[in-house]
Parts: sequence; C-alpha cells; structure tokens
Amino acid sequence: MKKLYLFTIVLCSSLFSFSQDLEIGVKLIENNTVKKVTSSKSVLFVIEDDTHYIHFYLDLARKIKRKLRKSTSAVDFNYEMSSEFKPFEFDLKRIPNKKYDKLNYDIVCFLETSNMKNFDATKERERVIIFDLDLNISESSTNKTIEIAKLHIAANNFIADHNKEAAHLISEIIIQ
Repeated sequence: MKKLYLFTIVLCSSLFSFSQDLEIGVKLIENNTVKKVTSSKSVLFVIEDDTHYIHFYLDLARKIKRKLRKSTSAVDFNYEMSSEFKPFEFDLKRIPNKKYDKLNYDIVCFLETSNMKNFDATKERERVIIFDLDLNISESSTNKTIEIAKLHIAANNFIADHNKEAAHLISEIIIQ
C-alpha cells in the first residue's frame, strides 16, 4: 500500500514538473555576433529546410517582410527546400520558384529548423511542438559569417502559432 502511495506521489510530481517546463512562446537562446553589420538595407533570406514546413515559412516570410518594410529597401526569400521522405504535391506547389541572386543584397540570412519535438495532447494540455530556428547571417559579397542566432519556439498545435514574435526577434537581430 505504501508503494502505491509513493508511486502516485512521484507520478503526480513528475507530471507537474513536466508541464512547467513547456513555456509556450519564442525565446532568443543564442546570439553570437562575429562582426558588426555595415549595411542591412537589402536582405535575402535563404530557407534551407524540409518541404513539409513550407506553410510555416510562407507565413514567417510575410511577417518578416512586414516588420522590415520601413527599415530596409529590399527583403526577398529564396526557398531551397527538399525532403528525405516523399514530399506532398500540395507542398511542392506552394514553394515559390523565383530565385534571387545573393550578390544583389547586403546580407544573406540562412534559416533552418532543428531539434523538432512533438508532444501529443493529453487531458491536461494541448499538443505542443518545440523546435529551434537557426539563423546564420553573412555578408553576401564576402560570404563571411556576421552573426549566428538561435530562437527557441514552443507552440500549441501548429508550428506557425508564434511567427509574429519570431519575425519581431529576427527583424531586431537584422536591424541592430
């Protein structure tokens, strides 16, 4: 009987502590500046990720353009996406085909997700998706890295839930 009580207490406390670790939102967890940006008037974002994330990136691109509209003269996106698994036809149709020349921009920012984790819904919480969004910012003329940043994103149900916050942080990193 004591073992059953002990087991119940341990189980309840572990569930409580697990639910506390899942803070929903966007956090900047890494930001290493190698060199100060001389000019960020034109920015090209290169998205190198799985084709299944196209909806996330299209929404993020729209929000980044909106945030950088006043501070930069040109913001464009190259989608260099592929998939290890068979990509969905619908996803492939949504990927923009237009490619921009990296040399026509002051800086190039490479975007990619990493550490993707899904937690299924339970009675206590909704489905949670946790991942990191890696940014590698470089000068287009010299191809040298200027800055490396990592955003930690935790979202309920859909990975694009916090794109507005992510776009805000990305624009602050680019503008600074």
